[in-house]
Amino acid sequence: METIEEKYNRLSKDFSLIRSFFSKTEKKETANKITQNEENYRLLMNFTRRFKYALAVEEIKYNKDTFSENEPTKDVYAQIIKLNELWFAYEGGLFNLFKTYGLITTESPKISIPVGLIGDFIELESLYNLLCEDKYKRYIAHICKKSQATTKRTLEKFIAEKNKAVNSSEKLARMIAMVYAIRNAYVHDLETANNNDIIRARLKLKLLDKCFSLFKEYCYHAFCFLLEKKIIKEVIDSISWELLYHLKKDYTNNLERCKSLFLDKNDKPLENTKILIEYFYQWLVKKLYDLDGKQYAQKFIDEDGDLSVDDFLYIRCHVVANGKRHYESVLENPKKIVDQTCEELLSFPKDLYQAITGQEYEYSDEMIEYLKKYSWETYANKEKWQ
Repeated sequence: METIEEKYNRLSKDFSLIRSFFSKTEKKETANKITQNEENYRLLMNFTRRFKYALAVEEIKYNKDTFSENEPTKDVYAQIIKLNELWFAYEGGLFNLFKTYGLITTESPKISIPVGLIGDFIELESLYNLLCEDKYKRYIAHICKKSQATTKRTLEKFIAEKNKAVNSSEKLARMIAMVYAIRNAYVHDLETANNNDIIRARLKLKLLDKCFSLFKEYCYHAFCFLLEKKIIKEVIDSISWELLYHLKKDYTNNLERCKSLFLDKNDKPLENTKILIEYFYQWLVKKLYDLDGKQYAQKFIDEDGDLSVDDFLYIRCHVVANGKRHYESVLENPKKIVDQTCEELLSFPKDLYQAITGQEYEYSDEMIEYLKKYSWETYANKEKWQ
């Protein structure tokens, strides 16, 4: 099974590939989106650069002539630097992107979990259980006394609600808020490695390690969520509508026009062409899946007394092939669907792949898994047929 780090690396490569392909598009409406997405791209790159740096700060070497503290104390300071860098990576990139997409709307946005973000957070229970230990509860109460307003409220809330039952999403929100508060205690509120007797440097280091591990995991999930659900989806949507441009009017010429987009300056297929084709293939399956429902088929059932599963699939193909404006109009108002077909759309992704590479398309494992979740076949979207 793919780890969250592996998913992060895969989606990063996919986005770079898709963005370079995006710049080759011809249609003015699509090309204009490049400019519109530049700010999002800048924020994304700002995050990845600082995130990479934060992860690279595994060890900080100190000159013994200039730093005479003991090893646990030095490690605490090193971990504070790492946690702070990680926070700045998030704040300067992902946090601003969450705001751009309207995924954070609460009064305390920096410590809010974006709407829709879920995942298997391995480090969550580890930090939560640590903070529930008596010695760490006393420590949290101690730093709370000298914290600034925002940090103080977060710490006080945790102390007051530490025994309250919460679900995993609420627990994640709580722990991210605590990571932020603990980071602020060291960065803004004069907490140091060895300035009190509540817990010693070694135990502070353990707490900071847990905070760093959870927040690193959170950043991985948040980045993948943004790319997969928002940024890549947005760009693929633009590219895919362009690939269908003129398809209904002239299938062969449209195929050749699309083929040229996938060739480099030496007329060789772009590296990872299959990845691009499969993003388009998945997009097409999902568009047809979303039109698979009783409300879209009702007029044909009323007219014929029955429904041909193949004919209804080809009718849905016609809706997609007619372009974005028509598709969205029908999706919103099923009465606008008409009895016209475009069966050739179903073979377009495979035909395009073969035209580009000279080879027959074979499903990847990722595509097979996707088709287990979504299908363009009639009656596949069970929710819309209820």
